[in-house]
Amino acid sequence: MSKKVFALALLGSTCIAPVYAQETDEAELTYERVLVTATKRETDLQSTALAISAIGGDDLEVRQLADLESLTAAVPNVTFNRYLGQARLFVRGLGNDTTIPTAEGRVAYHIDGFYISRNSVAMGTFYDVDRVEIIRGPQGTLYGRNATAGAANVITRKPTREFDGYATVQFGNYNLRSADFALGGPLTEDLSGRFAMQMTDRGGYGKNLITGNDIDASSTGSARASLLWEPSATTDFLFTVDHHREQDSNYAAHYNGPQSGESRIPVAMAALYGGSVSPDPRDINSDRDPRNKRETTGATVEATFDLSDNWTLKSLSGYRGSSYAWDTDLDGTQVALAPYGQAEKSDQYSQEFQLHYNSDRLNAVLGAYAFKEDAYGRVYILLQSATAPPSFLTQGYRLAGDVKTTAGAIFGELTYDIDDKWSVIVGGRYSAEEKSVDDDYQIRRDQPYLSPVNGPYLPGIPILSNPGYPRYDEESWDSFTPKLGVTYQANDDVFLFATYSTGFKSGGFSPGVLQPAFDPELVTSFEIGERATLFDDRLTLNATAFYFNYDDMQVSRVTGTVVVIENASSAKVSGLEIESAFRPTDNSKIDFSGAWLNTEFGDFFPGPGNDNMKGNRLPSAPEWQGLVGAEIVQSLSPSIDVTLRGEVEYKSGMYFTPQNTDRLYEEGHTKLNAFLTFDLADPDLRVSLYGRNLTDELSWSIFRSGSVAYGAPVNGVIEAPRTFGISITKQFG
Repeated sequence: MSKKVFALALLGSTCIAPVYAQETDEAELTYERVLVTATKRETDLQSTALAISAIGGDDLEVRQLADLESLTAAVPNVTFNRYLGQARLFVRGLGNDTTIPTAEGRVAYHIDGFYISRNSVAMGTFYDVDRVEIIRGPQGTLYGRNATAGAANVITRKPTREFDGYATVQFGNYNLRSADFALGGPLTEDLSGRFAMQMTDRGGYGKNLITGNDIDASSTGSARASLLWEPSATTDFLFTVDHHREQDSNYAAHYNGPQSGESRIPVAMAALYGGSVSPDPRDINSDRDPRNKRETTGATVEATFDLSDNWTLKSLSGYRGSSYAWDTDLDGTQVALAPYGQAEKSDQYSQEFQLHYNSDRLNAVLGAYAFKEDAYGRVYILLQSATAPPSFLTQGYRLAGDVKTTAGAIFGELTYDIDDKWSVIVGGRYSAEEKSVDDDYQIRRDQPYLSPVNGPYLPGIPILSNPGYPRYDEESWDSFTPKLGVTYQANDDVFLFATYSTGFKSGGFSPGVLQPAFDPELVTSFEIGERATLFDDRLTLNATAFYFNYDDMQVSRVTGTVVVIENASSAKVSGLEIESAFRPTDNSKIDFSGAWLNTEFGDFFPGPGNDNMKGNRLPSAPEWQGLVGAEIVQSLSPSIDVTLRGEVEYKSGMYFTPQNTDRLYEEGHTKLNAFLTFDLADPDLRVSLYGRNLTDELSWSIFRSGSVAYGAPVNGVIEAPRTFGISITKQFG
């Protein structure tokens, strides 16, 4: 799809003349206002001065948006990749671009309002979800740390005083089998509960041609239990515990070719050892199967106290423990040239207090936040003792250490209605962080590795420290991030806003790199937007234009065998986002989400001897992105409705490194999706048929060049192939 076609799709979805449907007894697609909590209080999406997309649980189910990766196509200016087993969410071209454990991203990920620092936790799937909110742009006031690009909040379903629940089974190609279950309702006069679980088992999208086993297979289990205690009309406590585990061969690194070209030949070093690569990029030739094992457990308490008609106090106390171990092969051949693995273990604690005030003209929130985390990370790359045979496998590159973080903040934001049309927004946050690193590092090609190559890595083997290690260092930073805004309610249907906001991401350390801490990055953002609901709610049209200016942007690069994080001088980001839905008749809908994005570095020299990156595009930042969907619902009988939906999604090409080299560039692609859903009023059953990526487009979400120590192969992550299946849901209550 060309840019012209994309632009025509934009025009076609937003500039259609209204058509008024006749009254019938047929099934209807009615407009429903969406309530969001992105501002720490409940507001109407159409009168919220943020660039926010909210997708409800019903849409997630019907469109098979089962995780962050599948969700991103439905949200403008959002991309995702899972390189090296980490969830890397990018908003407006900004996200987590490093490859090492303990690193933090630029998009703050939340579950029910609780910040989750570890990227690996976000790899879990959605289950029993009420909605997902994606907020674009820096959220330095209400969300604070690591929200310079935006925030994502997964809001799960809560216990209610009414009995309800559901059971879902799903079957699909690649031997997919999945089951979801949720049940909730009153337990006593003042106590309600809800329990949800999900189990998924899927065969691999590819094979290891050496072992014959599946790769990129998935085997996961999740459970969540919530108790809502309401001891009085003005007080409630919500207790939640959850657990998620994975043990499979997922997130394999796929060989893309040598640096010198995209032909499927092994890198020269592997060829010297007699290595060969798989003919199909989805398959691998490897002396070992990928291994993925991860777990996360969370416990939260949310307490709400209605102090008066105007004042409410909230307390959010949270704990999250997570761990993962992941192994793959980086050279793409059956030769034990570069077996790779990394692991991470984290314990985080957070406490937040919010004091809300609501009156006819003034809405305000004041808060205090505290966060503490101890994260341990480990990386290894086994290396041959020489670049050509004869040689033996050595301990190679090894890195291990702790990164500890202590952070605190005070914040506030208020919205004051000057009159019935004009309002002003004023906010600010003061943040302080302290980080320490205690790590050890080696690069040795003279120490044999004695364990089986395809066996478990033995962390008990002592590290033979390089000069300067083990190392201990610490640093602290603080920042004030203000926000200003003005809104104008032109009439009941049109809302306009303009905001100035800022964001802060703390500095840190590059494990295995003897250099001072890299500096924090700061972002300043200007946005203007409109939210319109027109023609008797038949057309919704939301648009946002924005401009960012980044100072001391943190950028990662591979140097030798280590990943160095350094500060670029600046970066500029601007763009336009449009989301719309048009209902030409009572039983049909056309929807569109699309974005244009312009990004460029300021003066930036990534390491000695490299050219200036000024003017280059940011990595993982496609210029054009969009989705057009069409939907129609029809009654087959008084108790059976059928809904047919089709989608076309497009993403233009993007670079994966600041150097913008053609070798590390992914061409644009178009994908087609289709869904057929039957809703039966009796026995309250839903049957859905689905197909995603129907043309089986092969697309890479990312690929990067490896170290010269093992031949500098290019490997990465391939997005899901064509998938199709059936899901059946039975509702209770």
